Amino acid sequence: MATEPLSLHALQVAGLCVDLGQPPSRIVRDWNFTLEAGRLGALLGASGSGKTTALRAIAGFLPIQAGQIRLGDTLLSSANTLLPPQARRIGFVFQDFALFPHLTATENVAFGLQGLSRRERASRVAECLRQVGLTSFADRPPSQLSGGQQQRLALARALAPRPQMLLLDEPFSGLDPVLRRELATEIRDLLRAEGVTALLVTHSVEEAFDFADRIGIVSEGQLLQWSSPRELYARPAHLEVARLVGRGEFVPARMEQEAGGGLLIDTAWGRTRLPAGEIPPALEARLWIRSSGLRIDPGSSFRAKILSVQDLGGRCECRLEGTDGSHWRGELDIESLVSAAGDASTSWIGKLIPIRLHPEPPVLLFPNGRTWPA
Repeated sequence: MATEPLSLHALQVAGLCVDLGQPPSRIVRDWNFTLEAGRLGALLGASGSGKTTALRAIAGFLPIQAGQIRLGDTLLSSANTLLPPQARRIGFVFQDFALFPHLTATENVAFGLQGLSRRERASRVAECLRQVGLTSFADRPPSQLSGGQQQRLALARALAPRPQMLLLDEPFSGLDPVLRRELATEIRDLLRAEGVTALLVTHSVEEAFDFADRIGIVSEGQLLQWSSPRELYARPAHLEVARLVGRGEFVPARMEQEAGGGLLIDTAWGRTRLPAGEIPPALEARLWIRSSGLRIDPGSSFRAKILSVQDLGGRCECRLEGTDGSHWRGELDIESLVSAAGDASTSWIGKLIPIRLHPEPPVLLFPNGRTWPA
């Protein structure tokens, strides 16, 4: 049997609105994004934010009230169109796996392979089980498989009909943290190797960043930003994006024009500089400082009190209280901390340490709600 590429088309979502409940409430409001063919995407947000509703609309399980969903040249959904799920060539991996308990692994994978000869079906099932590392478990029912193995089986079943796209609804949420991350990485590598276009729903920042080429940040029914992981971190387009993607705090900042043309950003935690002309003219703003944005600097005049310490190996996460009363979590180098606060065998709690601001990359929030970089 000739093998066709698993993914040929980009997913295009334009002006998507979805209403649910009685009376109807708009759960998804005016979403716009494109997931290129062969790319991996993720929708990241808290429970109830609308991400699973959008995923189910893309799968065809829910009608939409406005906008369009297209896969390549095919219109899947609009206010007047609802192509049935079975006609969309979209695979779906459910949160609870949705495996048939009375069927073996082989029979679960073969279930959706209609229209193939017995030889073609057996060949495709064997290929899918091999891809997910379950060849030796082919005759076992789901009850005799571990949670990770059941997840691999659900993936194999979804991939078996060669869908044009794969949707995954928090597929790792029931697994322990270590297995969860290992399996997410393993499945990501498999999907990339196979050229599958896939969209993952998750509430885990680490999972989204580990898995996806493009990430959509979702909050209260709105898609705040759809960008690469690097762009989300360096150029958050919204306050909530900055808060979700990188742990940190906004601190008051005042900007001054320097004689050389640059801009000086002055905060209680220290100063940083930007080239001239890169930010909107304003005197007051707030500067986002990530947990990695502080350094211990013996030459700094600013002091912070250590409130608690969590050892991370080569670094420590410290809760700090500035002399201005502000609070912060900073990831600090242990050797620098030992040098500033004393020998590691003594308690660091309550010690004052010199702190320097090192916001890389800097993010500013202005009174009108605009962020820089925009």
